Amino acid sequence: MTDIDAHVMAPAPISDAGDRSTPLWIAAVIGCVVLISAPAFVFFQGETAGTFVWALMAAFAVAGLMALVVVGIGLVDLRLRSRRGDLATSLLTNMPDGVLLTDSTGRIVLPNKAYLAMTDADNERDARPIHLAFGGEPLMAEAVYRLNMAVKQGRSAVEEVRVTSRGGSKTAPTWLRINAQPFADGARKRLTLWTISDVTRQREKQENIVEELQQAIDYLDHAPAGFLSIEGDGTIGYINATLANQLGIDLGEAAAGTLRVSDIVSDPQASMMIAPAARPGEVRSEILDIDFIGRDGRSRPSRVYHHVSYSADGTPGASRTLVVDRSAGSVGDIDEGLRLAEIRFARFFNTAPMAIASIDAQGRVVRFNAAFGRLLDNRASKGSRLVEAVGDADRPGFDNALGLAKAGQGIIPPVDLKLATRDERWVRFYMAAVDEVDKDGETALIFGVETTEQRKLQAQFAQSEKMNAIGNLAASIAHDFNNLLTVIILSCEEVLNEHLVPSDPAFQNIIKIKQNANRAAALVSQLLAFARQQDRQLKILDLRQTLPDARALLGRSLGEQVSLDVNTARGLWFVKADRQQFDQIVMNLSVNARDAMPGGGRLTIRALNVEAAQVESYGFPAMSMRDYVLIEFGDTGGGIPQEIVDRIFEPFFTTKEMGKGTGLGLSTVYGIIKQMDGYVFVTSAPGKGTTFHIFLPRYVPSEKELSPKAETREKKVPDLTGNGTILVVEDEEDVRKHVAHALGKRGYSILQAGDGAAALDVMRTRGADVHLVLTDVKMPVMDGPSMVHELRRDWPDVKIIFMSGFADGAFEREFKDDAVTFLPKPFELKALAQAVKDKLAS
Repeated sequence: MTDIDAHVMAPAPISDAGDRSTPLWIAAVIGCVVLISAPAFVFFQGETAGTFVWALMAAFAVAGLMALVVVGIGLVDLRLRSRRGDLATSLLTNMPDGVLLTDSTGRIVLPNKAYLAMTDADNERDARPIHLAFGGEPLMAEAVYRLNMAVKQGRSAVEEVRVTSRGGSKTAPTWLRINAQPFADGARKRLTLWTISDVTRQREKQENIVEELQQAIDYLDHAPAGFLSIEGDGTIGYINATLANQLGIDLGEAAAGTLRVSDIVSDPQASMMIAPAARPGEVRSEILDIDFIGRDGRSRPSRVYHHVSYSADGTPGASRTLVVDRSAGSVGDIDEGLRLAEIRFARFFNTAPMAIASIDAQGRVVRFNAAFGRLLDNRASKGSRLVEAVGDADRPGFDNALGLAKAGQGIIPPVDLKLATRDERWVRFYMAAVDEVDKDGETALIFGVETTEQRKLQAQFAQSEKMNAIGNLAASIAHDFNNLLTVIILSCEEVLNEHLVPSDPAFQNIIKIKQNANRAAALVSQLLAFARQQDRQLKILDLRQTLPDARALLGRSLGEQVSLDVNTARGLWFVKADRQQFDQIVMNLSVNARDAMPGGGRLTIRALNVEAAQVESYGFPAMSMRDYVLIEFGDTGGGIPQEIVDRIFEPFFTTKEMGKGTGLGLSTVYGIIKQMDGYVFVTSAPGKGTTFHIFLPRYVPSEKELSPKAETREKKVPDLTGNGTILVVEDEEDVRKHVAHALGKRGYSILQAGDGAAALDVMRTRGADVHLVLTDVKMPVMDGPSMVHELRRDWPDVKIIFMSGFADGAFEREFKDDAVTFLPKPFELKALAQAVKDKLAS
């Protein structure tokens, strides 16, 4: 900023004392003469002193006379000058814009020449303030008022006003730009600098531009083709009158910014006109055949020339879209047959639910439909390389299929590809070569079908089939194994009861054999739980009481390093389950969580209600829509690696060291929950812990079921002997003989049969004597349930006890009456005798 600018713009005084160095030498000379003359009076006396005084006065007189002469002829200027002040004043006075300086009361301090001319004032005395100089202009008065208010607040302001009078007389309309700027002079008086510029010519140019723009808009609005501009989010920013009239759209609706592409173009074609993300700075121009939908619901086939530019960050700008009407009778249609054929093809191509595209020899996209764009998450564009949308591992398969198409092979096997997307998505491409005659830069046609859901269902089905197969195998093994264990346990008890005394050396060995047989029976029980063929005693469970009781069950098992939180929601629904099995679920999952946190952590068990409408929101597959009670077991351990999550419920699968786990804990949980018609899912991430989600069906009990029942004390039967005739039906000879021998030793008469058909033969000859039938479930020729149905036709009152290595769900539903009892294998002699005694006494 120059000195001139500083004085004009800065809050410094306009006038100044200026440079006073010119007369200083005169004052210095006079001062020196007086100082020298003063001590002279001390040394001169009498006449000498008088003579000296007169001489001094004469010298001053001569000096004064000479000064007058010098000043008169202009050799010396004694006036106080302000060079800088004069320069600033001269600058303001000669500025081309009108300038007016006023004080805080509005009194004029300085008007420049341009202001005087602008207000028709002859001189400074005729100058008037702005609001008076343009009298009779209400807009001017309002503008000056607003400017004065801004100045009082210590800020600058600008107004533009149209005036039609000046100096009290009418003039041609003029536009003035008025700038008011506050500052202070050297005495700190508040002043206002007003600058008035004539901007009439600028205004006229602006008005001309607006008028030309309006004409251009008018031309565009009434052009013979439609035009619209689409924002990146699908909002229509502009639509011309031609297209609006064709579609029956009110232009006011479009101007309000509420109109979207989906309102005038049917899906899926609308997605083709909404610009997807692209490379920074890219410009895309496409020709599309689109069906626009009018307010009357009728379709108007159109050819669209779609142009979109992208910013430096890849954000799409507003499109420039030209729409040419191709409906019947539209301008430019010559061959009606060709027009209709093109429209039919465009509709088929764009609205087809299957993804369709064509590519050239380099794999670049030539054209594609809306379904293809959606398949690739709108990343497809003309000229883009399709292989870039395919995962790295599957690109060789795509390249191989493209090579077959370039070679003109007629039949190309479909290729299954994983897309290069964040979420795992799969697609099957069917590729067909394009004939040389029909080729227009195209090498192959591609038809794509997304197979993500199909693959998920296949994986779920395969997993379910695998689990069922393992379950059937486990059940078969458990059945045979339980028969062996039954023989071992009964044999051990027979030896212990009849042949050995505790002091015998072999007594302890037999005890160990029996103990290990019972341990084997527990393992078999877990296998049966996984196979969903375990014996159950269903009860109504209130988890608000059952889960808190788990603290006592888990106390020692979790240890001191693992803290336990149990939370149950208010109003928790009931479930129906076997209490012992439910406790086994809690124990197995809790111990599993403990082992996942060797350094300690937190186990959280919570239960809440899940309504049928909420099931889908959890995102777990293949669940039926019903009310559930959700029980979650969440730990803070290291999580489960993703590659083994699908195997954790398989029997004997374990990640623990040899000897530290059977691999049946989670498989038991899985089987029990499936037997309860429930679901179990696991979510886990390395380093973030694991959560098991158990969905058990809600059970709505009747009032009778909820009424308190009197406690019944278990009757102790000291004497397990009895009398009566018992028919033992068992296909395993060793089991049959041991059972017959054990019951015969206790006073019962025993009849034996090796299968159901043989048992019926026995009943036909001795049926009147039989009081109880003790039968296996699974047998050759005729199984136990079939035999019982036949038997009851002639002997309806006979009592039945089923014994089996596993319980079938259908078997449980088939026999619910009190005449049937189930005795699970393996069993001990006491359990066998007690079951028979109780059944005969019932």
